[in-house]
Amino acid sequence: MNENQSTSNPLDHLAVALDIVLQSDSLADACRRAVLAPGTNNVFRGAHILSLDVNGQLVPEAYFGAELPTNYLEHAMNAVITRNLEFAAETDTTAATISIPIINNDIPEAVAVLVMEAGTTEQYISPEIVPLISKVAGYHLDEKRASKEGRVQTFSGKPSVEEMSTRQVKVLEFMAEGLTNAEIARRLLLSESTVRQESVKIYRCLNTDNRQEAVAQGRALGLISKIQQAN
Repeated sequence: MNENQSTSNPLDHLAVALDIVLQSDSLADACRRAVLAPGTNNVFRGAHILSLDVNGQLVPEAYFGAELPTNYLEHAMNAVITRNLEFAAETDTTAATISIPIINNDIPEAVAVLVMEAGTTEQYISPEIVPLISKVAGYHLDEKRASKEGRVQTFSGKPSVEEMSTRQVKVLEFMAEGLTNAEIARRLLLSESTVRQESVKIYRCLNTDNRQEAVAQGRALGLISKIQQAN
């Protein structure tokens, strides 16, 4: 492993992490900065932020770069439950990941999952700085959502309904019915990972940040009502 990947400089890593969080103007921008910021030494190929929904399920909100490996969910949930960094080592078929809980008012509400470069054997980020990163990220996220002007936008631009596939519209319908990702996956004979990726694409098309906003936008645009009338 490259010496830059070691955890020997926790204060340097903390400074980089705080710059990424505090300088970003959206979740998507934070993900982009995590992958591209010079201070991260090119050790991350992808960055994902997933929020806990009312059912305790992790719902994709924003991402940049490499997709999540198939084994990410258990490690991401462990990070949320333990409120600690969770490192998943690289395997023959999956990339290494780091999961960091995002905590607001002492309650975990999201998790950041970083997909690491091939050949990574160490977790790069020192666990001792994670509590501070988690709290600052949670405060930053809450502050953005509380401000109408500074509200977090995962995607920008006007809704692009014409870009949505039939399957994505069906996923949106099931979201409106209150189904979890697992339930949607069973209904459509898909994997949960596929449903999560389709959800992110739906958010992009509808210019929203989460499933509640996507459902509201879908209703406002007449998507969901048209589906229900057709059924």
